Amino acid sequence: MPLDLGGVILNDKLEELVDQLAENTRNVWARDRIRQGWTYGQCDDTENKRSCHLVPYSKVDTSIKKANR
Repeated sequence: MPLDLGGVILNDKLEELVDQLAENTRNVWARDRIRQGWTYGQCDDTENKRSCHLVPYSKVDTSIKKANR
């Protein structure tokens, strides 16, 4: 079961580190997808290995960024 970290307050340096780790997690995921033959597509299509999420991290939707934190 995930820990409830709702009460944890991080200073600015730690927030920056968390953001960098989230970006790294996302980039590792994208790298692995690309190595598996996935490419960018406007819609997710698992049969043809297309994902609308294979974009630079700066263009990733906020909800995905939050999920990687």
